[in-house]
Formats: sequence, C-alpha cells, structure tokens
Amino acid sequence: MEKPIEINCPKCRTEIPLDDVNPSTDVALCRRCGVTRSFSLLNSAAMIDPGAGPPGTRYERTARGFVAKASVLSWSSAIWGTVTCFFCWTVYGAALGPILRGGKLSAAQLVVIPHMLVGVWLIGATIFQVLGCVRITREDDDLEIFTGIGPVGRRRKLAWSGIRDVHLESRRTGRNNATYIVLDGVNRMSFASSLTEERRRFLLDVIRKEFAGR
Repeated sequence: MEKPIEINCPKCRTEIPLDDVNPSTDVALCRRCGVTRSFSLLNSAAMIDPGAGPPGTRYERTARGFVAKASVLSWSSAIWGTVTCFFCWTVYGAALGPILRGGKLSAAQLVVIPHMLVGVWLIGATIFQVLGCVRITREDDDLEIFTGIGPVGRRRKLAWSGIRDVHLESRRTGRNNATYIVLDGVNRMSFASSLTEERRRFLLDVIRKEFAGR
C-alpha cells in the first residue's frame, strides 16, 4: 500500500493530520500554530524535491532566502538558429563586401542592408538559447527575476510578501502559444517562457515550496 504524502506546517514542521485538512476549501490547519494555510500549496511542496531537479537547473537555500536557476539551453533551437544565422550572413555578405572594399552599392544591395538587423537579432537570440538562463533570487522580502546571459540581461524586482498566487499561464503570441510562470499580487510578473516545460515546472515548484513556507 502506498504511503500517503506527509503534510507539515512550514513554520513549526509539525505534521498536519488529514482530519485538519479540507481540500474542498483548500485549507489546512496547524493546531500547534493555530494558523491555516493553502492545502494545495502545502501538498505541492511536499511532493517535490527541488534538490533533484532536471539537468540544467539549480536550487539552494541561503541565509536570507533562496536562489533557483534554470538554463535556457535548447539544442534544437540553437541548431536551427545557427543555420539561419549562417544563411543570413552569407546573403548579407554580398551587400557588406562592396562597403568594406570601398566600392559602390547597387539598388538591390541597398535594399538588403536594413534586413541585416534581423541577422543581428538572430545571432543574439541564438547566443541566448545556448548561454542564457532564468535566475530567481530572494533575499528577505526582495525577489529578483533575472533573464539573460552572465551579468547582462533583464532584472525585475518585487516584494516577496506581496505575492498572493503562483501559477502557469498560456498566452497566444502570433501563431504560437507561450507558457509563463505568473506571480500575482500587489504587482503582476510573468517570466520563464523561454524555458523547456520541465525546467519551467521545476522553477514553479521551487517557488511554490518557498511560498508555502512563508
């Protein structure tokens, strides 16, 4: 017989018996602390082991919070992006050559030059697919979401105490659907759409585990 999952109070670590859990109202009561918490969040926290995440992920507790990181690396996207970049720059080289040699440009070559910006963007996107990451850092009440490469990237901050809900959300972007981790509360933040489903789920589980322990 499979052993039921043990639900513990994140504050005093006392086991919460099933008699003090009401799944229909999403409430779990710790009688020792006299505090009610979200049963779904406590249940999710009990089911995961952030230390055994998928390849390309990392999670560690710190003295003031935690750090969780997931690599953006996707070999299929990186290979496709590399092939596309090679093709673009092979074509654009025909337009750049005369400029570098100090020659004159034809009208057709002038038309190609603005499109070289697309090639630059593709190279940047390909580098991000290989070296990029999403990193979540919490220090006390400060939460930072970083998306980028090394120290270069986008940093967004919000108050950890201001978060009320953590969930996944799918959105239509052009012809494709993108899935985000969404932090709802005083401010709303969405991120991690560039991650694989497995790594995005890992970060979601880590946040939920920490969220349940507040």
